[in-house]
Parts: sequence; C-alpha cells; structure tokens
Amino acid sequence: MKRSVFSQISDQVLLPVLSDFIQWVIRSAAEEGVGRLYFLARDGYPMYLAAQMFLSRKVPQIECRYLFCSRFSLRVPCFHLKGRDALKEICLGGIDVTLRKVLHRAALTEEEIVRIAEGMGLSGELDRILSYQEVQRLIPRLEKAPGFLELLNQHSREAYQDTMGYLRQEGLLDPVPCAVVDSGWTGTVQQTLDLLRESGGCGKKLTGYYFGLYSLPKGSDFSKYHAYYFSPKGHIKRKVLFSNSLFEGIMSAPHGMTLGYRKEGETFKPVMKSQRNENQERILAFRDGLIPYMVHEERKLPKKIADWTRMDPKSQRRLFGRLARFMAYPTREEARVFGSLKFTDDVLENGEHQLAARLKEEDIKRNHALAKSLILLGIRKGPIRESAWMEGSIVQNGRRVRCHLRGNRRYKYLLYLKKYLGSLGK
Repeated sequence: MKRSVFSQISDQVLLPVLSDFIQWVIRSAAEEGVGRLYFLARDGYPMYLAAQMFLSRKVPQIECRYLFCSRFSLRVPCFHLKGRDALKEICLGGIDVTLRKVLHRAALTEEEIVRIAEGMGLSGELDRILSYQEVQRLIPRLEKAPGFLELLNQHSREAYQDTMGYLRQEGLLDPVPCAVVDSGWTGTVQQTLDLLRESGGCGKKLTGYYFGLYSLPKGSDFSKYHAYYFSPKGHIKRKVLFSNSLFEGIMSAPHGMTLGYRKEGETFKPVMKSQRNENQERILAFRDGLIPYMVHEERKLPKKIADWTRMDPKSQRRLFGRLARFMAYPTREEARVFGSLKFTDDVLENGEHQLAARLKEEDIKRNHALAKSLILLGIRKGPIRESAWMEGSIVQNGRRVRCHLRGNRRYKYLLYLKKYLGSLGK
C-alpha cells in the first residue's frame, strides 16, 4: 500500500528532526544541571511526548512537565507591570491585523472595543486591514485614547492572581533549576515568565531551549537562550529555507488555545478557547506515529546520558537538507496536504485561514523584494496579500514556480541579512 505524503514526510523528515532536537535538549539540560523542563503549549506538546520517552527510563533525574499557556494568557497579566511597553506588545504586526484584533489583544470586551474605537474616532475602521506602519502609529493614539489604559490595567490585574496561582501550582516558583522548551522564534514567552516569576518573589532567570531563534527580547541575557537549528546571529541560509508557520502547524497539540486561568475549588485550571485544535486530525496522526518512533529511538540510546553521542555531522547535514527541501521546495502534493492546515499568527488565534493561502500570481509578485519594499514605502500602491507559507502558495499556484520561489528566497535573504547586520555589536 502506498503511504500518504503526510506519513512519508513525518517519518523521513519531521520525526528524525524532532528526535535529534529533544536529545539535544536533554543533553544540554543535564550538562547545565537543570532539574525540570517545562514544555510550553502548544508547540511543545509533541516535544513533551518525545521527551517523556527518553527521560522516564534514561534520565529520571530530570522532571518533565507540560505547561498550558499562550502568548495571550501570559502577556495579559503582565500588562500592568510593564507600563507603556505593554502597548508595544499589543501593537505588533502580523497577517491581516485590524484595530479590532489589536484591542482584543488587550483583553477588552466587544462593548469596550466599540467604546474605545468611538473615542478614537475610528468606529468605521475596526475591521480594516492595517499595514505594519499603521499598526505602529496606533501606539501613541491608544496611549491618549480616553479610558484605554485604565481598561488595559484593570483586565491585567484581574488576570494576574489566577495566573500566578496556576504558575505556583505547577512549580514555576519552586527553588528548582528549571528551563522552558518551545519552538522559539523570539523568546518573548521566556521573558514574560521571568517577569511573572520575579513579581512572585522568584528572581532566578529561566533557561530556554528552542528549535530556532530569529531574535531575542531587548535587554535579555543571551546565555539563557539556547537554539538548536538557528540563532539570532547567523544561520541565514537555514532561516531562508525554513518556515516557522509550517513548523507550528505540524508541531502542535490537539487541544485548543489557552486564554487564561481560573480557580476551581483548590485547583487552578487553564481556560481554553476551544477543546480542540482545528488541525486535530493531522496532529493526532502525527502523534500516533511519534510514539512508536520515539520508543524505537530510546531503545538505541545508552543507559547513561554521559554516553549519549550527537548525530554525526554528515548525517545531520543530510537530515537538515531534507527539512529545507520540504519547507522551501515542496512538491505539488506536499503543498496541497500541508498547505491545507489551518493557521493564524494572531495571539488570540482569530481569523484562521489556510497555511498556504490561495494567491493569484499578481499577489505573489507583490511579495517579491522590490515590489513589496516599494509598496511598504508608499512609492507604489496596491494591497499585499500574504501567506503564512509562501512557498506552498507559490507551488499551488503553479505559474512560474521556479521564478517566484527564487524571488521569495531573495526577499527572505534580504530580510534576514538586514536583521543579522542590525544585531552586530549588540
């Protein structure tokens, strides 16, 4: 029987990469004397399952826990601790950002959103898609908007007590050397957890182990952030040939997003936006393949972690090559299967759409480096329709695929080269 494209990619690319990543995490944690690993929802779910296979029998001295959380559930209780910096977190760019989405990030109710928009004179602009520059210009306007900061701090303080109760219950304030494990990208969740822990009397900074890091929060201690595949300084080619959105679409949990926390009796429980992930069927299929694969991998490892060896460089290069090929040069069938996953980059996960958006060729052209730059600078007019996995969209469109993939790579090279040069000397 012919195996599905999803199964082939899982077995040949995703599971081997996940296994090597988790073994790297465990080796690193053991070397640094970490006693407890927190795998952050939801990207951390398959990582948590894999780690359990390795830790339970081979490294029992390292405890493994799964933390229900999201950027939203941890940021909201921090807003009243951050002052004006909270506005910068609310006014972040993204795909199809609107004023309504920005105000939702502040945990405002629909009634409050309408009232604030009226006070800003933007009642008719709530659902208009904003450019990155327009989102940034909201910062001073929100700061002056009648009643906005009061509502922001009110909702933040309301969320704070239950959030701290949940973190304390899960041992985040214990005097144990602990670390977080996640997909990564910017490391802001680790910084947010550090702030909450500090407010609760635990001043020791967390360590973080990540699949990849594009950047770090301002003022963070670089030595506390460890990356497996790419880090802020360097690895430009790996970043260009990688899709963090595709990675998140696959490496996820079957449950819904965590909105916050509430006390039920003597226990603090996560409040979920929904009970299931929109991609639940694929996620469960990936999990069903993950468990026997990791059991097999665990049996091959020596009993003592000190005897674990890294994958040899040649084998790892081949593995990373397969990952890059899949993400940057997908086949038509791979683009169709994986591109149909639901995705949103919004912190509240509103407005989910196909990972590889169905784009016309004109939309794809506008995402090339020169055209996109001219539009963003206001020199050329026209909307920019983006895709969470542009390579998948290009392949599905089918027109001048090689040309458009090359144009997309050029744009990403320029983007990451600019970030790399900006990071020098920091």
